[in-house]
Amino acid sequence: MNTNIRDIRPKLLTKIKNIALEDIILPTIPVAIYLQEIENLAVWAADDLNALNNIGVNAKHIEDLKELIDACRSFQTEWLKLKMIKPTVQKEWQEVKLEAMATRNTLIFTYRYAFRNNDRALNEVKNLNKKNTAIELVATLINLCRIGKKYRDLLENISFDFSQLETTEKLAKKTQLTHSEYIADTPEKDKIKILRDQSYTYLKHSADEIKSAGKFIFSKNKARLEGYEIAYYKKKKAHLKTNDDTIANEDGNFTN
Repeated sequence: MNTNIRDIRPKLLTKIKNIALEDIILPTIPVAIYLQEIENLAVWAADDLNALNNIGVNAKHIEDLKELIDACRSFQTEWLKLKMIKPTVQKEWQEVKLEAMATRNTLIFTYRYAFRNNDRALNEVKNLNKKNTAIELVATLINLCRIGKKYRDLLENISFDFSQLETTEKLAKKTQLTHSEYIADTPEKDKIKILRDQSYTYLKHSADEIKSAGKFIFSKNKARLEGYEIAYYKKKKAHLKTNDDTIANEDGNFTN
C-alpha cells in the first residue's frame, strides 16, 4: 500500500514530528529493504499473536506497525523525488559555518597561549561553548570578541592583530544572518528527509519491540525465531563469510 503524505493521520504525524532531532536513528541498511523486512515481520508476527499476546504484543501493535511502514515509505518516496536539489543557500550556510568554526578555533588557540599565565582569563576561554550549532557558534564568536577586549593587555604582549576582533564581530552577524536565511529557505527535500528519519526512528522502535518479544517467546523455537531476525544482516554476514573463505582458499591458507 502506497500512502500519500496527505493521508497520514494527523495524530500519527504529530507523534512523528515530536521525535527530537537528537534522538533520530539513521538507517543502516537501504530504507526500501528495511521497509520490506518490517512488512515481512508484521505478517510473521500476525501468525504468532496467540503466543505474543501473553507478553503484551497484540493485534493493535501489528496494525500500528503497518501504518508506520506506510508513513515512512511515503516520506522516503517524496524525499527521493527531491533528493537531487542542492540549493545555493545551503552551500552558503555550510561555507559560513566552516569559516565561523575555523575563526573560533584559531582565536581559542591564540588566547590559550596569550592567557597561559592568567588563570582567570584562561578559565573564561576554557568555559566557552565548543558546539557547532549556529546559536552556539554565534554566541562563542561574540564572547571571544568580548574576552579579547577585556584582556587587551595580554594580547598586546603577543602582538595580536586586534582587527581580527572586528572581523570576528562581522562574521558573527554574518553567521546569524546566513543561518536565518537557510532556515527560512530550508528546501522541501531537507524537511522531508527529517520527517523520513523521524518516521524511520518511530518505526524502528516499534519494530524492535515486536522483534524482541518474538525472540524472547520463541528463543527455543528456531523455525519461528527466524522471522524476528533481519534477513538483510544474515545474508550480508553469509556473503562476507563466503568471500573470506574464497580468498582464504585462493591464498592456500585454509581449506573447507
